[in-house]
Amino acid sequence: MDQPVEGAERGEAGPLGAAGPLEHLLGQSAGNRYRESDANLQGVRLERLPGWARELLASERVARLAYVDEEDHPRVLPVTFAVAGGAVWSTIDEKPKRSSEPARLRHLRRRPEAALLVDVYDDDWTRLAWVQLLGKIYVLPAQLAPEAIEALAAKYAPYAERTPPGPLLRLSVEGSRQWRSTGSPRPDHSLHEPG
Repeated sequence: MDQPVEGAERGEAGPLGAAGPLEHLLGQSAGNRYRESDANLQGVRLERLPGWARELLASERVARLAYVDEEDHPRVLPVTFAVAGGAVWSTIDEKPKRSSEPARLRHLRRRPEAALLVDVYDDDWTRLAWVQLLGKIYVLPAQLAPEAIEALAAKYAPYAERTPPGPLLRLSVEGSRQWRSTGSPRPDHSLHEPG
């Protein structure tokens, strides 16, 4: 991806402005240190994604991060993630790694364009859905984004027990694609049963 993605697909429109489970995480707070850099992007505001897509980002535990390596070969890794301050965050944690600096950091510093895929699979194909977020990754020290660490800790118990050392990966979303089965058995088209 050499150019920012333009004309992001909107998918099925959800009620904009309706309160949802991510409203407190998706808001742009005045204290967000990275807000100024977002002003230069023709980006996608995550709160404008359809409600079901926001629900998917909040509920799913694993995403797939796609990027290219030093030889421009595609790479895909499963990652933990959370939404905070209008961006999607992941972190380098203490799970075993082959080196002190994972190769993905080197690759993303060289070429920051990336895609993050969050999906749900079910043998009942009326429940299939995915959200793909496209943009640039910024590698940042964990102490510069406490709201990201808080969002990750709220989603993942091991991060609440022991703060990941970082660095953090901040995906600044420039485009999105989303899809879900139109055969949803629920009248509100949500992905999960109420309750």
